[in-house]
Amino acid sequence: MNFFCATLSKNQGKYLSDCIDSVLSQSSLEKYVVYDLSSWDETDEILSKYRGKFSVISVKSDLGPSDGLNKCLNFNNSEIFCYLNADDAFAPGAFDYVTRIFQEFPEIDILHGSIMLMDSYGTKYKILLASKFSLRRYAYRVSIVNQQATFIRSRVLSNNAFNIDNRINWDGELIVDLVKSGAKVKHVHKVLGYFRIRSEEHTSELQSRQYLVCRLLLE
Repeated sequence: MNFFCATLSKNQGKYLSDCIDSVLSQSSLEKYVVYDLSSWDETDEILSKYRGKFSVISVKSDLGPSDGLNKCLNFNNSEIFCYLNADDAFAPGAFDYVTRIFQEFPEIDILHGSIMLMDSYGTKYKILLASKFSLRRYAYRVSIVNQQATFIRSRVLSNNAFNIDNRINWDGELIVDLVKSGAKVKHVHKVLGYFRIRSEEHTSELQSRQYLVCRLLLE
């Protein structure tokens, strides 16, 4: 079982190496694409150190994160799709574990696991356990699917899986759309990813994301 991974990057140079190393250290990685949107920090210098180890897409502008991810999906010929923001990371051995679960449960289309929070310095301090997913549970915040620990079989995706009109919660909308189309979801308590909480992030943004998901479920 092989994996395709995409990373969205914009001026995240101080975290980018940790992200890239966490991806390249995984087994069964078939294709990795870093999508960079006009970074003006140290990103170019960091990417040059990895020259030849993965593909880089550099653009001056796009229609938002969903557009970038859709461009990355054009390179996906692997069995499993995942993506990671440039300031986050996968847990060691995550791909091996995901492979075992997908092989054991061939009917499952989406696997989501637990994540560990880390601060700007990479200090890990709290585990957020994954829980059983349903549209209703998701709408009421009983179940949250964390992108850093989510893996999707490519068989349920299309090349334009992400809604380019959604610039708030494109990842949540994708999961909702796939489940509404019949995709089957399994959760595990295993920590599969690390989510970086930076001081400049605001609670209001996170609340806006959840509001949009709830609205989508009611449509």
